[in-house]
Amino acid sequence: MFEFKSKTSELNERSIFANLVCKLLVEKHKGDLTLSVNELKPFYDAFFDNVRNIYELVDDEIPLFALFELSTSTKERWDFSDEEFEAAKVRTYKSCIDYYCC
Repeated sequence: MFEFKSKTSELNERSIFANLVCKLLVEKHKGDLTLSVNELKPFYDAFFDNVRNIYELVDDEIPLFALFELSTSTKERWDFSDEEFEAAKVRTYKSCIDYYCC
Protein backbone atom coordinates (compact mmCIF):
# COMPACT_ATOMS: atom_id res chain seq x y z
CA MET A 1 0.00 0.00 0.00
CA PHE A 2 1.28 3.45 -0.95
CA GLU A 3 3.94 1.96 -3.20
CA PHE A 4 3.66 3.75 -6.53
CA LYS A 5 4.37 2.46 -10.01
CA SER A 6 6.95 4.30 -12.03
CA LYS A 7 5.39 7.14 -13.98
CA THR A 8 7.00 5.66 -17.09
CA SER A 9 5.25 2.31 -16.64
CA GLU A 10 1.93 1.53 -18.26
CA LEU A 11 -0.62 3.21 -16.05
CA ASN A 12 -4.36 2.77 -16.28
CA GLU A 13 -6.05 5.37 -18.50
CA ARG A 14 -8.12 6.57 -15.54
CA SER A 15 -5.01 7.30 -13.49
CA ILE A 16 -3.32 8.95 -16.50
CA PHE A 17 -6.25 11.38 -16.66
CA ALA A 18 -6.23 11.98 -12.88
CA ASN A 19 -2.46 12.53 -12.89
CA LEU A 20 -2.76 15.09 -15.71
CA VAL A 21 -5.21 17.07 -13.57
CA CYS A 22 -2.95 16.69 -10.53
CA LYS A 23 0.09 17.86 -12.51
CA LEU A 24 -1.80 20.98 -13.63
CA LEU A 25 -2.73 21.72 -10.03
CA VAL A 26 0.86 21.25 -8.82
CA GLU A 27 2.15 23.45 -11.66
CA LYS A 28 -0.41 26.12 -10.71
CA HIS A 29 1.12 26.17 -7.23
CA LYS A 30 4.70 26.12 -8.60
CA GLY A 31 5.43 22.69 -7.11
CA ASP A 32 4.06 23.38 -3.64
CA LEU A 33 2.42 20.06 -2.73
CA THR A 34 0.80 21.42 0.43
CA LEU A 35 -1.07 24.11 -1.50
CA SER A 36 -1.96 21.55 -4.17
CA VAL A 37 -3.40 19.11 -1.61
CA ASN A 38 -5.32 21.96 0.04
CA GLU A 39 -7.02 22.75 -3.29
CA LEU A 40 -7.52 19.14 -4.42
CA LYS A 41 -10.81 18.26 -2.67
CA PRO A 42 -13.28 19.33 -5.42
CA PHE A 43 -11.24 17.50 -8.08
CA TYR A 44 -10.84 14.43 -5.87
CA ASP A 45 -14.60 14.39 -5.19
CA ALA A 46 -15.42 14.82 -8.89
CA PHE A 47 -13.19 11.89 -9.83
CA PHE A 48 -14.76 9.68 -7.18
CA ASP A 49 -18.25 10.69 -8.34
CA ASN A 50 -17.62 10.35 -12.08
CA VAL A 51 -14.74 7.97 -12.81
CA ARG A 52 -15.50 4.29 -12.45
CA ASN A 53 -13.62 2.57 -9.61
CA ILE A 54 -10.99 5.29 -9.29
CA TYR A 55 -10.41 4.16 -5.70
CA GLU A 56 -8.59 1.08 -7.09
CA LEU A 57 -5.78 3.27 -8.40
CA VAL A 58 -5.17 5.82 -5.65
CA ASP A 59 -2.55 4.05 -3.57
CA ASP A 60 -0.34 2.89 -6.43
CA GLU A 61 -0.96 5.16 -9.44
CA ILE A 62 -2.24 8.58 -8.25
CA PRO A 63 0.09 9.90 -5.58
CA LEU A 64 -1.51 13.34 -5.10
CA PHE A 65 -4.85 11.67 -4.36
CA ALA A 66 -3.04 9.38 -1.93
CA LEU A 67 -1.32 12.33 -0.27
CA PHE A 68 -4.73 13.98 0.09
CA GLU A 69 -6.10 10.84 1.76
CA LEU A 70 -3.11 10.56 4.09
CA SER A 71 -3.39 14.26 4.95
CA THR A 72 -7.10 14.13 5.74
CA SER A 73 -7.28 10.79 7.56
CA THR A 74 -5.77 9.10 10.55
CA LYS A 75 -3.49 6.08 10.68
CA GLU A 76 -6.40 3.99 11.98
CA ARG A 77 -8.08 4.12 8.57
CA TRP A 78 -5.39 1.73 7.28
CA ASP A 79 -4.57 0.14 10.64
CA PHE A 80 -1.04 1.59 10.45
CA SER A 81 1.39 2.04 13.29
CA ASP A 82 2.88 5.52 13.73
CA GLU A 83 5.99 4.43 11.83
CA GLU A 84 4.02 2.86 8.97
CA PHE A 85 1.86 5.98 8.66
CA GLU A 86 4.89 8.28 8.49
CA ALA A 87 6.64 5.96 6.01
CA ALA A 88 3.55 5.97 3.77
CA LYS A 89 3.50 9.78 3.84
CA VAL A 90 7.19 9.98 2.92
CA ARG A 91 6.85 7.47 0.05
CA THR A 92 3.78 9.25 -1.24
CA TYR A 93 5.38 12.69 -1.03
CA LYS A 94 8.44 11.44 -2.93
CA SER A 95 6.16 9.90 -5.58
CA CYS A 96 4.34 13.22 -5.95
CA ILE A 97 7.64 14.93 -6.65
CA ASP A 98 8.53 12.26 -9.20
CA TYR A 99 5.12 12.34 -10.94
CA TYR A 100 4.41 16.07 -10.94
CA CYS A 101 7.51 18.15 -10.32
CA CYS A 102 10.05 16.86 -12.85
